[in-house]
Amino acid sequence: MRIPIAAAAALLFLPIAAHSQITPTVGIVVDSVSGRPVEGVLLTLSGNGYAQSASSRDDGTFRFTKVTPATYTLTARRLGYARLEMPIPIAENGVRIKVSLVKLTTLDTVVARPGTGIGGQVGTLNSLRPLANAEISVVGVGARIRTDSVGRFFVPLKVPGTYVVRARTPGYEPVALSVPVPRDSTARLMLLLDTASSEKSNAYELAWMEFNDRARLRGTKSAIISYAELAKTGEAGLLEALQRVPAISGKQLRFGQTVCVFVDGRPASGVPLRLWEVEAVEAVEVYTGDSKSETTGTLARASRGYECQPTEITDTSPTARDRIRWLVIWGKR
Repeated sequence: MRIPIAAAAALLFLPIAAHSQITPTVGIVVDSVSGRPVEGVLLTLSGNGYAQSASSRDDGTFRFTKVTPATYTLTARRLGYARLEMPIPIAENGVRIKVSLVKLTTLDTVVARPGTGIGGQVGTLNSLRPLANAEISVVGVGARIRTDSVGRFFVPLKVPGTYVVRARTPGYEPVALSVPVPRDSTARLMLLLDTASSEKSNAYELAWMEFNDRARLRGTKSAIISYAELAKTGEAGLLEALQRVPAISGKQLRFGQTVCVFVDGRPASGVPLRLWEVEAVEAVEVYTGDSKSETTGTLARASRGYECQPTEITDTSPTARDRIRWLVIWGKR
């Protein structure tokens, strides 16, 4: 039987300052039948030379930044739901979008298991077809597993915390998502892979191997922060959000006047930290200058010949050991 595909979206205009050229573009994704929020939906806003992607959070909400007034195309994709594509007019007074997705299958159901872990499903970005036998790895955790016949996976974890999950399979671009995992809970992820446009360089894969080693051996004066944790601060700028994240503030880690910044595992040259926004970031690694924080030495070796960046922070209190020395930004892809 052919299942009819339908989707709806409601636009509620919100007033903001009339002189603003950058409008707030936020929204929520819900199931068309139950009305419940849908997490893990990949949303893309494109048109007029602009393209930005975002994922819906566990409460179904999403946000786009730096959107100028125009008409765009909104695309929403998630396994088990009909693909949505529709025009979205965005005026100077802003727009709030409610996206209602129609469920087609139940393949995306993740069976929660006792204890702490990460469960999810892997599929193709364009056709929303589940991908069997895709390799799943969790940064800092040794085990690697394969997805089942309908693309599902489950990784048991010994301790709660923030993890980065990576999926890859031949012919597709690897995808990595960060996720906070509560104790005795299953965190759920939906990873959608696009067809490969080119082979990844050895340097890029080496950077992921080094990330895995740092995460496995890192000390207490360090943190791995997910996009979800950054977004919950309500700050648009990355540096401001990092200062408010409990994983950093709770350990009394502080930024000094300089910090060595890396992007996707390599030193950032000519990219000021103050220009990074939360919406462009998937995960962040943070380490202090303490030798017990980043024990592998990979960042120190890679930073030779590069100058650390100014943070524009004037705090000069003497807690030097708790100063953040290394900051690695993993951008969304």
